[in-house]
Amino acid sequence: MSRKDQDLSGASAFDALRGCLARRLGEPNFRRLALAAKDATLTGEAPLPLGTETIMAVVRQYDAAAAPELAAAAAAGRAEELTRLLERPADPNQAAPNATAATPLCEAARNGHLQVVQCLLDARAELASKENLRPLLLAARAGHQEVARCLLAAGDDVNAADADGRTPLFEACLEGREAVACCLLQAGADKNQADRWGCTPLIAAAHGDHPAVLDVLLGAGADKEAANHLGHTPLFTAAQRGYVRSAQRLFDARADLDGAEANLMGQTPLFTAAHSGCEELVRCLLEAGADKNKSDNEGRTPLFEACLNGHEQVVRSLLQAKADTGKADLLGRTPLFDAAAEGHLEVVTLLVEVQRLQAESPVRCAGERTSHGQSVFAARWRLHGAERQPQKIVPQSSHACVSLH
Repeated sequence: MSRKDQDLSGASAFDALRGCLARRLGEPNFRRLALAAKDATLTGEAPLPLGTETIMAVVRQYDAAAAPELAAAAAAGRAEELTRLLERPADPNQAAPNATAATPLCEAARNGHLQVVQCLLDARAELASKENLRPLLLAARAGHQEVARCLLAAGDDVNAADADGRTPLFEACLEGREAVACCLLQAGADKNQADRWGCTPLIAAAHGDHPAVLDVLLGAGADKEAANHLGHTPLFTAAQRGYVRSAQRLFDARADLDGAEANLMGQTPLFTAAHSGCEELVRCLLEAGADKNKSDNEGRTPLFEACLNGHEQVVRSLLQAKADTGKADLLGRTPLFDAAAEGHLEVVTLLVEVQRLQAESPVRCAGERTSHGQSVFAARWRLHGAERQPQKIVPQSSHACVSLH
């Protein structure tokens, strides 16, 4: 660059020259330049040599040895040290030689170091790494709202997904980062974008039991009936894990209480709540109007699951709601058969009492047999004898309880 391009008079002229080069070349390339005039390296601390007509710019190679130090400084938030390393120069996009393979920008975003993030962005650090790690996703997962805003302003893609198809919004919802979720939605995040397993941000929030995040997503119009690849809706997910508050938010938003059509096993939220023994959630679902007698693909109702697993309080709630005690599954088994076969004495007692009140003959019931020819009450009559610890009666082909994912 000749004197015709800049007024080179002293240190101030040199600073102007540096600024001009930085603008023309971009900060990362400028950091690699060594400026020299008349065989002397130039700095901003001294005036240009007399008679300088030409300044030589020599491109320096990145210092690969600085990568671990740069990553450590970024992760720890040491902005001054990071600036000095960039001046060596160090490559702002070189991943650290560790298991995470994260770039300095990813490390800074993960740990919420806003000043370091800004410094790296000024050095033109890239927003996407070779391993598809994105700083915005890491900041969203950790709940660093200001870092997320900074990255969005720098142009990071709000809907860019990782290798599992998870977006920054998905990660924020899974971890319960309400403020970040609001920030991402305002930036245009897709509220229904699913991951590789078909899970949406709403399912993620239900899975993590984050009612406040559910409110944010529902308020933004997220699809409350969207199911994953197993057919699990957000409400089913909350019910499966026994999360009463999250389930309450969803059926308050009029989520389908009995929608089992998409579920691969035909199971409803009430079914899975009864299976897991969450009495409070069962009661809430019944009060909200869930179908107490809706059966799955094997003909089993919520009462079957509660009886099979010995959940006495859940059985009480279902019986108080007038659940059908005589309904048989596809193999001819009744809830009473399951309770007796598993040795759940208290549950058997409840069912027998209900049948007595319904004026059903216990003699007739005792003679009922399943498709396998086994007595339904082989264990029940111990209630009237001296033996108080019933032996477990195992059917010839015992019912395998459905594994809920």
